[in-house]
Amino acid sequence: MMHPTSRLTADEQTRYARQTILPGMGEEGQLRLKQASVFIVGCGGLGSPAAMYLAAAGIGRLGLCDFDNVEASNLQRQLLHSEQSVGTPKLESAAARLSGLRSDLDIVLHEQPFTADSIETVRGYDILLDASDNYETRDALNRVALALGIPLVSAAVSQYGGQVTVYAPHLGGPCYRCAVPEIPVPGTYPTPAQLGIMGAVAGTLGCMEAMETIKLITGAGQPLIGAMLHLDLLTGKATHITLPRDPSCPACHTDTSA
Repeated sequence: MMHPTSRLTADEQTRYARQTILPGMGEEGQLRLKQASVFIVGCGGLGSPAAMYLAAAGIGRLGLCDFDNVEASNLQRQLLHSEQSVGTPKLESAAARLSGLRSDLDIVLHEQPFTADSIETVRGYDILLDASDNYETRDALNRVALALGIPLVSAAVSQYGGQVTVYAPHLGGPCYRCAVPEIPVPGTYPTPAQLGIMGAVAGTLGCMEAMETIKLITGAGQPLIGAMLHLDLLTGKATHITLPRDPSCPACHTDTSA
């Protein structure tokens, strides 16, 4: 997966010069980004910064999945969208913003709910990125990632805090159900709309999802596999939590990779 076979163009060398000089990156890392594909579920508070920074970093292809329209209340945190896009599909707004950021970006749009039956939609992508806001979608994301044997980069935010991790049993880490064995029933837990969320918090965690994805693709650094980083941005406290794989996990206790 993700083996560079070409060279950067002169324009790409100029555009990504600040990245290619980084330790652990170089031209090889940039070529890996160019050839990589990431499927993002959700074009909201997490998906906006994740998509924008992955596009800006040089990702070759982004798959975007969402089925909502832009609302005025989204603009506080969902920077893919603008006042002019209120009432229009989020995918339409996201595609316009990302194309303006990088005209050579390959964007594939999927205006539909994401379910466990979305395997064929995701097949061929290197990484699945969770920018959703509910347990049911995260469970579906986990099932698809397990079936395809690809990493699931996941984050969640609430009020002034959030967490980020990488679920990748095929790389020795846990899956989502190792961390959440029982999926809560819809209506039994408060939603982000009820709890509230600071836009900058969603932005911070979405950027971290982009960084975890970049690390997985380029091989730079140590991805959060088997670990979760929890941030309380109201106090500035960061907690690094070990996430072991559950040998009795209902989802990944057997080999489900494709």
